[in-house]
Amino acid sequence: MADPKEQLARAVEIVRQQTVRISELEAEVSGHKAHIADLEKALVKEFGAHGLLICQYSDPKLSDVARRQAAAAAIAYEKAKLTAPLEHNHSFLFARLENARLAKRQAKALPPVIDAEVIEPEPAA
Repeated sequence: MADPKEQLARAVEIVRQQTVRISELEAEVSGHKAHIADLEKALVKEFGAHGLLICQYSDPKLSDVARRQAAAAAIAYEKAKLTAPLEHNHSFLFARLENARLAKRQAKALPPVIDAEVIEPEPAA
């Protein structure tokens, strides 16, 4: 067995190393949290209320009820409501096409007009 003083010194050194590593990890976590907060601010700035709702329904720290409410409010921004297509009155187009068809039919039915001058034959000398 090792000397208890050596064991205690080794344990103290291990605790010191773990404390240093924990401090490094806490600094890294706070950096990530600051980055996430900056991203959320940018999202809200760019998309306004919709961005805020995205942040809320994506946040795992919030309760399921709060996240569900945010998602329900955001869905109007994310999915367009389907509406029945409007019926248009295209009677003006039908009337124009029908008139053109009738004019074409009448033009075919009429004999072509020949515009010719009558030329008198010259008297024979």
